[in-house]
Amino acid sequence: MKFRYKFLLFVLLLALPALACGEDDTPASSDSSNSVSESTPSESTPVPTPTPALPVITITGTRVNIRSGPGTNYPVIQTLDRNDTMPATGFNPGKTWVQIELPDSTLGWVSTSLVDIDNSDKLDTINDIPPAPIATSAPPIATSGPTTSVPSPTIAPQPTSPPPSASCVITAWVNDETPAQRQHVYVYGKLLCGEQPIVGAPMHVVWHYKSTTETCDGVTDASGTAACERSIGRASKGYYVRLDLTIAHGGQTYYATTGFTPQ
Repeated sequence: MKFRYKFLLFVLLLALPALACGEDDTPASSDSSNSVSESTPSESTPVPTPTPALPVITITGTRVNIRSGPGTNYPVIQTLDRNDTMPATGFNPGKTWVQIELPDSTLGWVSTSLVDIDNSDKLDTINDIPPAPIATSAPPIATSGPTTSVPSPTIAPQPTSPPPSASCVITAWVNDETPAQRQHVYVYGKLLCGEQPIVGAPMHVVWHYKSTTETCDGVTDASGTAACERSIGRASKGYYVRLDLTIAHGGQTYYATTGFTPQ
């Protein structure tokens, strides 16, 4: 009996390692599926194209004349005050005047020296500009007082005579209607008789300041135009300086007036 128990115990001891080796140590397979996320690209939002800024002028003078054409020989159609703004439509060929659109859709011109211009690079040159209207003739007036001597130019133009029946027209203008103090102002006078320019005629100009008067003189050239200039010094700001201009020819004196307002 003891032998059989020992034998059974021996067999049991041999079986234990086999039972231990029979354990399933295979890892459980995971049934996890790879999830694929699909991202739908968002539709691109169109970027609005910015509207280009239109050219705009800002008046820098105290009170500025707006004219029907690019020059002081065109009539005044409206006046604008300092800091007024208007859309600009183009330059004259010399870019000395800019065309603007007034509130009633009328087109007018203003000197570029009297305005600030935004986006001026977007302005085109306007070449189709009508000529200035012909000024009406001024009645001759008699001169009074001594005549100021007229300096002779280096090459004196030869005087011309119009036909006896020709009517004469005189016009006058300045290069700047709203100059700053201490600037030089040029005044021009032109005499045509029967549309023929009068050459070699003396021009005399009286400058009526607020508290004094000054003069200057010139002689008409081949186009019938004379010019002279003065420094306006410390002329009173906002006071209109009237310029009385005369051109003498053929025993007659022709009169015109123009002026400016210092700023």
